[in-house]
Amino acid sequence: MERIVTKLFKRLFVLSFALVLLGCNLPMPTPPAIPSCPQGDLPAPGLSAPAMWAVVDSLNPTLSWTTNDPSVPYPYDSCEPFGYHIHLRQGPYFETDLGAYSYGPFIRNWTPLTSLQPGQAYEWSVAASVGSGDGPYADSRYFFTGPVCDTAALRDPRLLEPVNGAIVNTLEPLLVWEYKDPCIPEGYRVDLSTDPSFADTTLSGGTGNPSTRWLPGTDLTDCTWYYWRIAPINNTTLGPFSNTRSFMTDVSGSCVYPLPLLPTLIPVTFEPTLPFFTLLQNANCRIGPNVVFEARRSYLKGDVLEVAGINDLRTWLYVKMPNEGENFCWVSLNTGTLNVDPGQIPVKEAPPTPTPTTVPPTRAPKGTAQPTINCQNLTTYDSCKAQFNSCQWVVNPSNNSGYCTARQP
Repeated sequence: MERIVTKLFKRLFVLSFALVLLGCNLPMPTPPAIPSCPQGDLPAPGLSAPAMWAVVDSLNPTLSWTTNDPSVPYPYDSCEPFGYHIHLRQGPYFETDLGAYSYGPFIRNWTPLTSLQPGQAYEWSVAASVGSGDGPYADSRYFFTGPVCDTAALRDPRLLEPVNGAIVNTLEPLLVWEYKDPCIPEGYRVDLSTDPSFADTTLSGGTGNPSTRWLPGTDLTDCTWYYWRIAPINNTTLGPFSNTRSFMTDVSGSCVYPLPLLPTLIPVTFEPTLPFFTLLQNANCRIGPNVVFEARRSYLKGDVLEVAGINDLRTWLYVKMPNEGENFCWVSLNTGTLNVDPGQIPVKEAPPTPTPTTVPPTRAPKGTAQPTINCQNLTTYDSCKAQFNSCQWVVNPSNNSGYCTARQP
């Protein structure tokens, strides 16, 4: 501050001297300009507000910073920056930059040009800038936009990474998830265990804030299957858990890949009276209990589905679609394993089996071989369904898009 006051005093002195010269009809000298700092001399600014992990009550928060390096205060007596470069990125991956430039060495606050989104995490940082480029950035801070979720309305988060059944090449895997409602819980509980029933909570923990990214507190063990799930928490009240996912550590690249263990206990995410179904392979979940029904969703090997019924032939299960409210679909019993005897599951009446509406094939002349249908050339659901005897429509589990392929026997 003393250097800034000194510099302002020098400028006022030059201006007063110029006025005296004008009064004497003498030519006015050009006041000395303070040059721009060399890029290499720019120190990192100090971030002021929002504070680390703060929850802001506005979608147009003001970011502010200082030049609080006591050894080299801004602006220098000898030079000053052109302005500041603000980085602002939205979670959970913090990829797209929403920031801008703030011109002028004395302007040390900035408000985003467009409103931020509610219930989101944001990363921000600032660097001093000159014409040749930016100086070093301040260490990033993170803040969250409110409102805080109502405790009674907490819902299950959606897991993002690692994907289910992933092989990871680190003993410190980053777990990433998202909360779909436009609000934030006060924090999250993280269950991580080598036991799919989570009886062992040694590796479990919590975020302590609304962050949707978490690292284990200790290195994991190589060549080991791990299971994880997330639940929101307000104060001491825990919301519903997400689905459970599994991943395997393989840092050496030489691990043997056994199948992950199947749950032996009912996860606390489900009511104790309800059965659940663990997929042993990727599977389509259909509108009805037959492959002629349209697929609504596709689930991955290792996914755990809550079971509400079974068809009268006890070959298909009526399961709840995770994260989609009270929506259900049918999955074949031979794609996974139940935690109870199928006879304990109530029979669910199935919808009528649709009558295929196929275009009668053109009969080839006698003695001519019938043309072979190439299912991969059928790019729409309707065209694929029209050849239901030869082709089937499969939903891609990664993005729920579909494609046509030859029907498996």
